[in-house]
Amino acid sequence: MADIADMRSDPEPAPEPVSRDPNDDYLITLALAAEVDVIVSGDDDLLDLANDDPGVVIERPRQFLDRGRSTGTT
Repeated sequence: MADIADMRSDPEPAPEPVSRDPNDDYLITLALAAEVDVIVSGDDDLLDLANDDPGVVIERPRQFLDRGRSTGTT
């Protein structure tokens, strides 16, 4: 698995809360530090952030798969 994983150190805490769930702030901070293209999640707290432009795209698994199929990238 290590050959397809990108290991990262824990990011510094976010300066200000971003999500209504403080545990999700860590995921947003990590995603931004790792410069990911998208967070795929079914978590409603994260998905609600998608409209607030947290700096990273947040999609449900079905949205992610459908988008990949339409662009031929999955």
